Amino acid sequence: MSSSGFTLIELLVVIAIIAVLAAILFPVFAQARTAARATACLSNLRQIGIATHLYTDETNGAYPFDQGPRVTPSLFSDTLTREFPADRSNRFDGDPVARVLDAYAKGGEVWFSPASPRKVPENGPFTNYQANGFVFVNSISEAARPHGGMVSTSEVASPPRTMTFGTHFMQGAGTVRNGVNRLGADGHARWMPARRTGSPVQLRWWVE
Repeated sequence: MSSSGFTLIELLVVIAIIAVLAAILFPVFAQARTAARATACLSNLRQIGIATHLYTDETNGAYPFDQGPRVTPSLFSDTLTREFPADRSNRFDGDPVARVLDAYAKGGEVWFSPASPRKVPENGPFTNYQANGFVFVNSISEAARPHGGMVSTSEVASPPRTMTFGTHFMQGAGTVRNGVNRLGADGHARWMPARRTGSPVQLRWWVE
């Protein structure tokens, strides 16, 4: 009488096929999960853009200025020349700006990119996004800078090219698919290569 069960060879063949399929599909699933997180991050940034717009509408175009306290010292994100040499804090720390804008965003999780670690270096605990220190602090001393102090939306030379918020770029080392997600001053958000200089979205609000 013949047996209806699997032979050992048949069982090994089935296991081998499953292993091959798993080796093919697992990277695909991982890539899909990474892409989904990056898309969710861009959605968050667009909501932050709306919150920023609502805030500036109520302040005659003025961006939140020099909020604090910021995380100190800055060793990675902000190594630019200081207008006030005693200030060693990270002017790209998004924490204090996010706290001001949260009244308009109305959602704690919108301040955390699912594509980045929950805690990033030199940021406070409220967000893992970084804010553009040229816009929100403006104490980075450069000869070309028109003025120090508060920045208004009307002064931004090229809103689509000026970043307001973005994922941590770590001096050119991107954290989202080897790049960064950035929010422009005009409210659009997109992924970009994590270059220290030459980025299509400028950090400086006075540069075309």
